[in-house]
Amino acid sequence: TPAGVVVIDALGSPTLAERHAQVVGNIEVVRATAPAVPIIVGVNSVELATVAGHHADGVNVRLKSPHAERYLTAAREAAEGRSFECSGWAAHDDPGAQQKAHELGLDRLIVSHLCAFDR
Repeated sequence: TPAGVVVIDALGSPTLAERHAQVVGNIEVVRATAPAVPIIVGVNSVELATVAGHHADGVNVRLKSPHAERYLTAAREAAEGRSFECSGWAAHDDPGAQQKAHELGLDRLIVSHLCAFDR
């Protein structure tokens, strides 16, 4: 499938692999039109973290996710030693966010005030 083209399955929604291919296609478009812009991908699976590690400049994970460390490890391994930013986001009132960010070796902690659903 060409970059940027999403194939719809019989149920009318793209498969996970097709959605990940779309992410790669979008990254390619940004690289072609704005090569100096760093590309950070928000991830919530090992598979997408691996895609980001291969194609993007960094990842952003939800610090409350029980799998945040796995996602970061997958992305870092896929980046194969090149410069790669790892960030995480947390609710503004999460008392353990800064410590967790430190433990995970994050480059950046993003504090959000829009996390009512994360309770």
